[in-house]
Amino acid sequence: MSKSEEIQELKREKKWDELIDLFKELSDKGKKSTAIIRAYIDACENTRKFDEDYFTYLNYLINKSEKQSPLVKKLMDYYEGKDEIKYKKYYFKYLKSLAHEKSYGKLEENILEALENKKLSNDEIYEIAVIISKKGNKELASSIINLVINDIDMKDEIYYKFLKLLLDTDPNDKNIKMLFIDYYKNIYKEHKNLDKLLKISKLMICDSLKKAVKVFEDLILFDEDEYVYHQNFGTGKIEKVDYIFDDVKIRFKNNTVKKFKRQKLNNIVVHLDKNDYNVYRFDRIDDFKNLIKESPDKAVYVILKKANKKLSQKELKSFFVPYFIDEKDWLNEWKRIKRACEKSPIITKDLSYNYAINKGGGKSIVDEILKITDLKRRLFELEKIQNDLDEEEKKQIESSFKTIPNLRAFFFLKKIFPDKYDLENFLREQVAAKERLNGYMNDIVRAKYIYETFKIAENIWEGFDDYMETSVSQFSPFVQEQYIEYLYKNDKKDLAEKIIKDTLDDIYLHPDLFLIVVKNKLKGAWGGDEEIGIERLFEKLFELYEYISIEANNEQDKEARQLYQQLMQKTRDLIRSNNFAFFKKAVSSIGNENRARMLIRQIDRIENLPVEMQVTLKGMVNEEFPDIEKEKEIEIEKKIDKKKREEGALDTFFTLKSTYNEKVKLRKHILGVEIPENSKRISEAVAMGDLSENAEYKAAKEKQRMLSHKIKVLEDEINNAIVKELDDIKGDFVTFGTEVKLKDKKGEEFVYKVLGPWESNIEKNIISYNSDIGEALEGKKTGEKIKLRDDEYTILSVKKLENYQ
Repeated sequence: MSKSEEIQELKREKKWDELIDLFKELSDKGKKSTAIIRAYIDACENTRKFDEDYFTYLNYLINKSEKQSPLVKKLMDYYEGKDEIKYKKYYFKYLKSLAHEKSYGKLEENILEALENKKLSNDEIYEIAVIISKKGNKELASSIINLVINDIDMKDEIYYKFLKLLLDTDPNDKNIKMLFIDYYKNIYKEHKNLDKLLKISKLMICDSLKKAVKVFEDLILFDEDEYVYHQNFGTGKIEKVDYIFDDVKIRFKNNTVKKFKRQKLNNIVVHLDKNDYNVYRFDRIDDFKNLIKESPDKAVYVILKKANKKLSQKELKSFFVPYFIDEKDWLNEWKRIKRACEKSPIITKDLSYNYAINKGGGKSIVDEILKITDLKRRLFELEKIQNDLDEEEKKQIESSFKTIPNLRAFFFLKKIFPDKYDLENFLREQVAAKERLNGYMNDIVRAKYIYETFKIAENIWEGFDDYMETSVSQFSPFVQEQYIEYLYKNDKKDLAEKIIKDTLDDIYLHPDLFLIVVKNKLKGAWGGDEEIGIERLFEKLFELYEYISIEANNEQDKEARQLYQQLMQKTRDLIRSNNFAFFKKAVSSIGNENRARMLIRQIDRIENLPVEMQVTLKGMVNEEFPDIEKEKEIEIEKKIDKKKREEGALDTFFTLKSTYNEKVKLRKHILGVEIPENSKRISEAVAMGDLSENAEYKAAKEKQRMLSHKIKVLEDEINNAIVKELDDIKGDFVTFGTEVKLKDKKGEEFVYKVLGPWESNIEKNIISYNSDIGEALEGKKTGEKIKLRDDEYTILSVKKLENYQ
């Protein structure tokens, strides 16, 4: 039997206590069943156990449907005489439920009592009347309105709402017509065209009151000195209005005259209140500047009303700057505006720091944040506003956190009450042992109390330095770095250097700490290159990179592979730091070519090193040791000689010595000039920040990729090229280094020079021996014929090429 079935069985047997216990064991999902909740509510009522869960789940059922009057009445009866505010809240909900259920008898009884004892506000009565009217009982709705409308001031907005609802209940009632006329005469008595509009709208003599009211509403908003917004020319101020039948002619202050059809007027001309943001920008700039100065929150209110949505700080700025606040003054002004909004009853701010008009009872952002159940999230949101808290809010936060043994909560309280909370006591009582410190370090770092913590830890825990010496690698890289910095600053250089030496001796055991040591030594800190030369640091960096690269390639676990990739990225960043200036310094410190050759071989071995970076690094070594580059060229020559002896090498091709020299020169230029220059451009672009929108950075990176590809292709071609001299060519048949004359069927003659793919130039009639036509001609002699592309050619002559240029 499932727990749900068991609860129903307990309900049938009226074992209420057991039912309540079993309900509390259910998961949150299991408690969402209406039948289960109803059984639980019955159990609570039968045992008179009205705990917090009872009210929570009773409210849950009430909110599932508008037709829950019996359940709402339970809460209403419970709070009567105990809590006046909650009693009135549920009384209103009860009447609304009766209206939705069409229980008009009960509703009529209760509504009369409510009106007599003033248990409902006018807005609540209006809401109930709207529901009744929509449900079809126009007569009851009309009766309720007539009972209250005479006691409402005409200037109150709710009066006109009741009037419009009356119109909906009985549009032909003459008394309602007179109520409208009285209302308009009272509210718009200052309007210059009131009498004219009463006649034009035909309110006095109309057959359709709804239509007359609509006409009047369309036209009354447009009067002399009123502000409007027109879709074509923006904000304007009316100078004069004329009404000609169904046309409205408006003259604006700038002498623009526009004629509109009355029915379309509201679609293209919008009436603006004088406190509208558009009006301030159009005609009242100084007034708005004064508003910003005197009541910044009201200025924000005007903007939010205009936007009709939540706005972030950046979005608010676009309304203020440059129209009312200069760009240079914005940051200071925003601080003032922000403080005013934090304390304002008319502005609210959500947890994403979006500002909105406060429509809900003035709860502060602190109230909202303290409702968050997740402690980390709650603290994160409070830390955002910690500088804007007043004393009352600080005490409210302290009260909610005082009993929570959490270091981050403690640090937050220490920040808002610096003299009240003692870090040493907290470390003694809550952390309790040095071995537990690492679990609290993230919060210590975040609160910026790391040095203070180290100092206190030394005093309260015996053997703290010995513990850190052996365990520092267990902490995060940031804490590792900060601890060594702390040792240097507090006359503990020997311990710092011992940790550094142990790290350099075994770079694979603690790679993060090794990278931190290298970073600081390259900057000249932590002993610089006194104990270990800069060239040796880079050799170790490449050793580590090669090791991590192999491990990353072999690792099957996705998360572990990502960690290796992060280490590789950190290592690359160190190698290229300061635009490769540190690497350049290391190369110049090498001192002998053998070690430089080993460095190049080390760079060549690393599989996951980006090609452009590999090329740049080798180029810098070759620049410092040019003889290594010459040795490379000699090695290439030897390969060419070897390939000459190996017939049938598929990738080889013939070329002239002069062409070959040009390609070698081009390779040297790309490695020695173009790639270093482009690397410099990349560094300059990085220094500009925000790489996502940095066009210079993207262009330079793209060029680096192209250069890397170009050098790879070029090196492959140089390795595969076989140099052939023209002196070695006899010229008795067509081959590399010959000139051939052809004639087609029409008698037209052509002369081609046959060379290799590097020299090929169709504009100069130089063809490659391995092109289609070159292969067709290969080995042919004078007088022979060839077929090519459905045409036939006769070889008129073949001779040795003297000069291909």
